Amino acid sequence: MKKYHIADMLTLLRAIIGVAILSLTFLIREPITGTILILFAVGELTDALDGEFARRYKYPRDRIDRWWRRYNDSYDLYQYELNDIYADLIIGIATLIYIIRWVDPLAGGVYFGAMAGIGLFVLMTTESQDFRMSYRYETLEVVERIREHLILRRRRWYAWGLAIITLTLIVNSEIAVWVKVILVLLGIFVGIYLVELKRPTRLKEDKTPL
Repeated sequence: MKKYHIADMLTLLRAIIGVAILSLTFLIREPITGTILILFAVGELTDALDGEFARRYKYPRDRIDRWWRRYNDSYDLYQYELNDIYADLIIGIATLIYIIRWVDPLAGGVYFGAMAGIGLFVLMTTESQDFRMSYRYETLEVVERIREHLILRRRRWYAWGLAIITLTLIVNSEIAVWVKVILVLLGIFVGIYLVELKRPTRLKEDKTPL
């Protein structure tokens, strides 16, 4: 396997984990929140790492479109936002469905509604006709600032969403209280580390634009 396929494999693994969570949600007869927590954590670790591997081991500039990775003529690079976003949606929706069915229907519904609302808001704002028409030379700098602001906002909301879902799974898992405390503290430290890791690259052109 070529090194530049590592990011693709991590993204694919996240989608597979999402499908596994969704399947377990409807196959089990009692909650297995601890197992779902482990699967979700592994899936989100792939989300944290696939972008780093994609930047470290770049695709060759052969300009070939692949079904899992689209070539962008504007930047002369490969973008993998399509399958990356799909993988995020699969694991996120699957985990929320588990929470709705086996943990707390009200909390899960609120999380799901908030995720859908934020996603639609950012998508509709940045893809609207008025926003696209504003890409004129004299307004380009202002538009790019708005776009970057929305991207940063969305990523902060995404990070908070992950933290809330993870905390919900930890609190409701069938493990000892002292283990839950350790997991919460570990999650805080890992979250801080990942935020610092991604801070210099979160607005690079080879990152997911939305």
